[in-house]
Amino acid sequence: MKTKFQPQVRKLRSTFSVSVLFGLLMFCSMPSVNAQLERIYEAELAVTEGVKIRSNVPSRFNYEMTGSMSWDNTNTEHILNGKNGDKRLIVNKVFNIDTWEKSLIKQVVKVAVDADSPEIARALLDELKIELNLNADGSVSVDCNMNFYKFEMKNGLFSSDNCQVILDNGKIFKVNRFAIEAGLTIPKFANLSVKGYRHCTIYLGDLDGTLNLNLEYTEVYGKSLKQLKANLSKCFNVFFEEIERAEISAANSFVKIGNAGFVEIGKEVVGTGKIQGTSFSLMPAHDFQNVFNINSVEQVTIVKSSNDEFNFGTVKNCKVNQATFSKLGINSLSETLIISAKNTDINVFQVSREFKEINITNTLSDITLNVEADANYHLSIPVKNYMEYQLNRNFIGVESANDTEKSFKVGTGKGDGLIYLNCDKCKFKIH
Repeated sequence: MKTKFQPQVRKLRSTFSVSVLFGLLMFCSMPSVNAQLERIYEAELAVTEGVKIRSNVPSRFNYEMTGSMSWDNTNTEHILNGKNGDKRLIVNKVFNIDTWEKSLIKQVVKVAVDADSPEIARALLDELKIELNLNADGSVSVDCNMNFYKFEMKNGLFSSDNCQVILDNGKIFKVNRFAIEAGLTIPKFANLSVKGYRHCTIYLGDLDGTLNLNLEYTEVYGKSLKQLKANLSKCFNVFFEEIERAEISAANSFVKIGNAGFVEIGKEVVGTGKIQGTSFSLMPAHDFQNVFNINSVEQVTIVKSSNDEFNFGTVKNCKVNQATFSKLGINSLSETLIISAKNTDINVFQVSREFKEINITNTLSDITLNVEADANYHLSIPVKNYMEYQLNRNFIGVESANDTEKSFKVGTGKGDGLIYLNCDKCKFKIH
């Protein structure tokens, strides 16, 4: 019985294996029914000098997800992954805004679609279009996503990813994957406003007009600007080589500028509104938890600051209206430093012998001033405030104008420079 049964089992197993293998080979040899199509859209619009251009960023569209999903944020792409890790939505987050001498706006958008059939992919691509229209007020609105409105993805425990692209006109297209990339070229003389609240990296050419930025989770790499007005939140890198005039309000951001004429920080409120996905509201604040690095600046004014770090190279005039728990470092100061602060450490590595005025009101902080050795100036310190200070041997006590101050003179020549330190519970060194 055993000798007859064993060969039969082996024969059945052999037949089953060959059948399965044959079926798999037939399945793999069948052509894929999916269709992957790609199209590049271009449009131009002639404009006049002084035109105002308003643009969003490539990640502006809406999206809705139900089920299992994950996000990948690479150097160049923002990717939505489905249930099994498949890439369902790919946004090229690099947004190049080039400038040229032509009086033309040129928009270029590249879209790739993977759908169940060529007809579906082609129908979606045919519906997408660029619209560059001149508004009644003379401005031009640019939509990086054209008329792409929303991306939806749903999946479940026993169901795979179901993805849809929804357009502005309400039309719906089922897709397996959707990818978009946008670029823009504008006249160098234009005034540009960019608004975005999701991951994007902007590369900007030279601009003679005004640049307005209202950004969150965005990086900016710019060259030469005439004027900047920026409201930034959680912007990891904002770099400019040269700016004539800048007004920046920021929260949790890093800003670096090469050379600047006038810079004003913390004038506007940043961070109002609700935290996405929660019921908590952000407290209004003008400027907090940032790092500012500026290599050279003529005039810098800090309106309001909280828990910021300021690293300045060469500064002609610096004024701080209000700062709390911040840090200020200046490599070289040439004329004036006026500060009203609390719990803010100050370190000036070199004060020019020809400086005019240093006036500091502060509490609970460390202050270090290194004045050039051959400078001539006066120093005044309130008598009642508790301070620990260290003065070098060149400080000579002189008669004060009133009994509430201690006065010192430095140098043997005539000097109009004045240092006034009104700091309670502080430590300071003057060299």
